[in-house]
Amino acid sequence: SAVLIRVCIWLTECKETMFLFSSDTFPFTDVRLESFQGFVLMVTASAVALAACMHTTHAVALKLAKRVKVAERSQNAAAGEVCKTIFFVLSVAWCCYAAYDAKWLQGLRYYGINSDRLDLNVLYKPWPNPSTPCMSWLLAFQLGYYLQDMIVPVEHITGRQWVEFAFHHVVTTGLLMACFHIGDIRYGILVLLLHDSGTFLMNLSKALYYFTHAKWGKIPFLLFAAVFFFSRLVLYPMTIYSFAYHRPAFVRPETVPGFKFHETMHLSLLSALLPLHAFWFYRIIGVLTNASVLKKAEDSEAKESKKKSS
Repeated sequence: SAVLIRVCIWLTECKETMFLFSSDTFPFTDVRLESFQGFVLMVTASAVALAACMHTTHAVALKLAKRVKVAERSQNAAAGEVCKTIFFVLSVAWCCYAAYDAKWLQGLRYYGINSDRLDLNVLYKPWPNPSTPCMSWLLAFQLGYYLQDMIVPVEHITGRQWVEFAFHHVVTTGLLMACFHIGDIRYGILVLLLHDSGTFLMNLSKALYYFTHAKWGKIPFLLFAAVFFFSRLVLYPMTIYSFAYHRPAFVRPETVPGFKFHETMHLSLLSALLPLHAFWFYRIIGVLTNASVLKKAEDSEAKESKKKSS
């Protein structure tokens, strides 16, 4: 993955491929990727590369699952969780590096020692956000992942879960495209970081549950539940509020054709994820409650068996 990232950045900076980033399509000269065709090519390359990497990793993880004697009906799911854990760990690391490399992550600091407000205005100063090759490839990488995951997923999902899966992926793809088109790349990376920071813990807990026969999956799942609540139900609504009420002071609507329409769609997509997050947290609480009840039942059975034996 590191080699792939370096090749992508080299292609961005190489003189022979600079035609991909010409300023013929968009009026911004050094704000973000100016060639939509170039961006589509980047997304397509990312989707193809990720599909190949994910399915190769899935095949290796499937062999490992068979070797450690994972239940046959769970082997495919276990291998899929390994693939997703690797992807989301890479995604979180890349989001942090892209923000730090562009030197705006340092701006997300407190106004003062006694203040409890984050300076989210750095997400919109200046606007449209200046982009770096690392940030542009990160957006292409994420779009490529969601596209290949809808077309050639490593796990086949059916029923009600497929509806949730498709809704989430379509909304996320629309948000990433909106961030690219309008120029809110920093905000898009922050949203990605908030979402992926908990997802890899969920995938890790599932993978450990399968591979260790339910011995080591509990602690990562508890961490996932805490991070999910804080990132998606506390911090994420704060970012939507900042986007709706603080961002208008920094934007220049006249620079983007149809800005009002794109703005409305962007806020609608951001808000559409909130009920989905609430529903998923309800299910997380249900899993934790069932696990607690099951643990109490097992403990009571163990005590009864000890009394009978004595």
